[in-house]
Amino acid sequence: MNVLQYPPGTPAGPLFLPIFLSLLLHLAILAWLHPRGEWHPVLPQFDLSVRLARKEAAPAVVPLPPTPPIRRAAASQTANPGPLPPPQDATAS
Repeated sequence: MNVLQYPPGTPAGPLFLPIFLSLLLHLAILAWLHPRGEWHPVLPQFDLSVRLARKEAAPAVVPLPPTPPIRRAAASQTANPGPLPPPQDATAS
């Protein structure tokens, strides 16, 4: 069976069985090569203990000084900036 026999876009149906059998064969070989000894977990060789920290008093909260109010420009100054200057012609120079 040659992959080049099938035009592009053809589903991989004819290749499913050989790929599946190849996967099963590989898994069987890996299972056969696996060591047959009994598995034992490795226990840690150190003492695992937890020491609880003492509860310390929370630091005193110092209030911040009040911020000065923000001064804004008067509405009459920013609402109407005035007319734009007339454009200068580049050919007039």
